[in-house]
Amino acid sequence: MIREAGERDTPFLAWVMQAAARSHRPVGIWDVVFPGPDAPRLARLEALLRTEPRSYCHYAPFLVADEEGEPVAALCGYHPRHEGAPAMAAALRQSLEGAGLGEAEVQATFARFAPILTCAPDTPEDLFVVEWVATRPAWRRRGLVRELLAAVLERGRRAGFREAQISYLIGNEPARLTYERAGFRRVAERRHPDFERVFGSPGIATMRRPLADGSA
Repeated sequence: MIREAGERDTPFLAWVMQAAARSHRPVGIWDVVFPGPDAPRLARLEALLRTEPRSYCHYAPFLVADEEGEPVAALCGYHPRHEGAPAMAAALRQSLEGAGLGEAEVQATFARFAPILTCAPDTPEDLFVVEWVATRPAWRRRGLVRELLAAVLERGRRAGFREAQISYLIGNEPARLTYERAGFRRVAERRHPDFERVFGSPGIATMRRPLADGSA
């Protein structure tokens, strides 16, 4: 069953954000931003998922796939104008300050985003953007991402968007193939040695597909 996420899903969605960021590599951006063991990192992500303003790191834009009464896969579809990087930065600052971090610690946290920014894709405001795609290992290769993509693209279409965008770490061939089957085609890629040094992938590829034709 595909459904909209709720606040109760934040523990699972924190795992989704960490897993999606790691992609096919052992280290993702959240490992860099919140270094250390998984448990405190996931707690930070849970707090971010519950913090306003609503952004692509808030639970509200997520869709969840349930199997046997449990969430097993999810993704996020968002409007860059309202839920993009500025909203995420504001929510992150609020969540960090709410946890008692001082200004120096907040600035240090933001500085740790530097490697990902070398290859971060553009997110034009007229595109519907899909992010944070992940499935529990035991439920992979069962078509859940395909169903989630169809549902989130329909959401973007109903919202009036004519084109959708998704990105993946270069080298993640299963993701590339899944997105191609959903109608996405690669339009750009960004590579940087600092990105590869930290994440073990040369960069990020961006794909787009039209939404106006009524197909998913």
